[in-house]
Amino acid sequence: KVVAMDKVEENTVSNTERGNETIKLYHGSPAQFSEIDPNKIGLGQNFVGRGFYTDTSVLGVHYAMEEINHQDYYVYEIEIPSNSIILDRYNNASLTDEVRQKIKEAGVTIGSRDQSYTELADSLANSKNIDDTFLMKAGSIQGGEILKEAGITAIKDNSYMAIIDTSVIDNIRLHTA
Repeated sequence: KVVAMDKVEENTVSNTERGNETIKLYHGSPAQFSEIDPNKIGLGQNFVGRGFYTDTSVLGVHYAMEEINHQDYYVYEIEIPSNSIILDRYNNASLTDEVRQKIKEAGVTIGSRDQSYTELADSLANSKNIDDTFLMKAGSIQGGEILKEAGITAIKDNSYMAIIDTSVIDNIRLHTA
């Protein structure tokens, strides 16, 4: 049983009732929920590290759920602000000098409690590319904390995104067929 929209929609920027532009994303889960439980993030597939995994299309969610052998699942539509900072694995230009500086500053802020954060933040900020090594470091618990502190919302890889800062997610809606 699949509970989902019966029409595939591509990722679009829309206007919400409040007039803020958002990015629509889709999430598949065998569980029914109305809010995100941060304690459950990272318990499933972690392609680019810990995060709340979404896809830019309903069809992508179906493929992902089939790949991890879920036959009964729900599809949710969520929204994140269109001005979110999203690091794109296939667009190294998303790792701007400004973002690198924010990562370093986040490492210093968190590093006041634990020096290893400062070192990890420097390593992430000094990465030339968003490659496997970057993703391995960013995907750790500490790396996710640094990126979240730096104001980075998500890491994108092809059509799916790992949302790091779930506090920006708005309008979680369950779609029914």
